[in-house]
Amino acid sequence: MRGGFSHSFATLALLFAVLCAPLVFSNRLVDYAHDETAFHLPAIRQIRSHWPALDLRADSLSAISPGYHYALATASLVTGTERVPLRVFTWAMSLALLYLLWRLFAPAPFALRFAVLLPLCVSNIFVKGASWIITDNAALLFVALSLALVFFVTGPRSGWWAGAAAGIATFFRQLHAWTALPIALRPWLRPDPGASVSHRLLASAGALVPLVVVIVLFSHWGGLVPPAWQTVHAPESPLSFASLIYLLAIFFLFGLAYRYAAPVEDEPGATQSSPWRRIGAVAGLVLVLLGPSTYDYDAGRWGGYLWNLSEYLPAPFGRSVLFLLLAPAGGALVADMTLRLSRASGAPTAALWLAAYLGWACTFLVNRMAFQRYFETTTLLFLLFWTLLIVRSRPTAVPWRHKPLLALGLVQLSITLATAHWRTWHAPALPGL
Repeated sequence: MRGGFSHSFATLALLFAVLCAPLVFSNRLVDYAHDETAFHLPAIRQIRSHWPALDLRADSLSAISPGYHYALATASLVTGTERVPLRVFTWAMSLALLYLLWRLFAPAPFALRFAVLLPLCVSNIFVKGASWIITDNAALLFVALSLALVFFVTGPRSGWWAGAAAGIATFFRQLHAWTALPIALRPWLRPDPGASVSHRLLASAGALVPLVVVIVLFSHWGGLVPPAWQTVHAPESPLSFASLIYLLAIFFLFGLAYRYAAPVEDEPGATQSSPWRRIGAVAGLVLVLLGPSTYDYDAGRWGGYLWNLSEYLPAPFGRSVLFLLLAPAGGALVADMTLRLSRASGAPTAALWLAAYLGWACTFLVNRMAFQRYFETTTLLFLLFWTLLIVRSRPTAVPWRHKPLLALGLVQLSITLATAHWRTWHAPALPGL
């Protein structure tokens, strides 16, 4: 089934609704509800009080740009500013992301579409982001839309449409300014047939939109985050490497399932050793050696089960053995999956995918907060686009193996039930509710 909300997508949507509904209607004080209460709801209500005006400095109550708060303040003119209607709006934005990805996988059969989206659908980070009033999933929707336009739509206007989606994503969360990079590179790495230099310049100019958003925010804030948050997020040294080693570790843990779900390769030399895998592993190792990788609340190295696990493992010279293993493995896997994509879809497509991933990763060099919620869903989005690019390049290839993806989905579901749901129902009630 490919059209509309078919019964096939309804299966995934129903699972997502069942997971989110108890949290959407909960009155418990957990971490996301705290952020909702302390920052997001006050920003929405403040903006609504003087809507349609927006003061980028005064209305930025959290560390995030107030774009999504403005969108919810606008919606609140109809729904009101109570929690549940605005949570439902956020849940609908999250469902829209799943539906966009489902539609992009239209060439694939139902079993693959369900299996490949399951790890995101049941992710505890994604489920929590859909159930409380926060900005993560709404921004990711427009990131996905921008990437879809970059990879699958041709013509000089496609760059501007991608830029518009990227601009909204950046206005919702300023860290998504990295979306400018694939928009700028696409006309040069994958030019439209017969495109002149002027057409390529016109298409790549769409990258200016998210950059302009960041420049405007910077001019009002005097930094990359609002003034009240600049000391909180600024790294102690010029650059912070903790986020990079964590996101590489996450890429390895999630990427293995997608890599081994892919069809067995039959190209000559596909199984030969490549220096790029070794380079990726060395890069991951160097990142671990560049800075400490132990659990440290004051340094921003917390907020993720890998940080918690690292507390119980050896850490010679402040370098956790957990990340000494996982970060090089993640770097090697990024290189391996880039090579795999190159063989399936061509080197330009693989280079564009890798550039987007590295551009996203580098945005965290200036942020000392290394929380798993910053990395998990976007990592899954990159893995989904990796899968999607191969599926669209070879729709008649050997069938994908679903078991690795279903196994990952089962692990994700278990984590969600053991964290998001269990913690919610064992937390105290929100004051006043």
